[in-house]
Amino acid sequence: MTCSCLARVVLLGSAAVSSPPSADVQVQRNGRQLLNTCSLCCCAPVQVQWFPNGEQLVTSSADKSVRCWDAEAGVQIKRLTEHKSIVNSINPLQRGPQLFVSGGDDSQVKVCTQPPWCCLLSIEAAPCSGHL
Repeated sequence: MTCSCLARVVLLGSAAVSSPPSADVQVQRNGRQLLNTCSLCCCAPVQVQWFPNGEQLVTSSADKSVRCWDAEAGVQIKRLTEHKSIVNSINPLQRGPQLFVSGGDDSQVKVCTQPPWCCLLSIEAAPCSGHL
């Protein structure tokens, strides 16, 4: 099944990441589709970020995973499943070691490395005692 509704397009360098309300993600560079993840057949991406090298993407997902992608080939490189709930955010380090962090509804922050694509550190957030 092909998804045709594109609600927003975010320009990231020389590529565009499109994400419709159904959580499908399409990545295009110079008019050529590089990557397409569909909530109907794969994960439901919550956030998409480029690694600084511009050749790889990382997605956080509602399926409790973080996925790393080869953007040019359009293939998944690695699926990390350390989170126990929805992964809401992901952010690669822009300088220095090849690290990225993810945060999820499990109150966990994971610090991971690319390659060898593994979790180096887990930080558990303190329970919330109320709202301001």
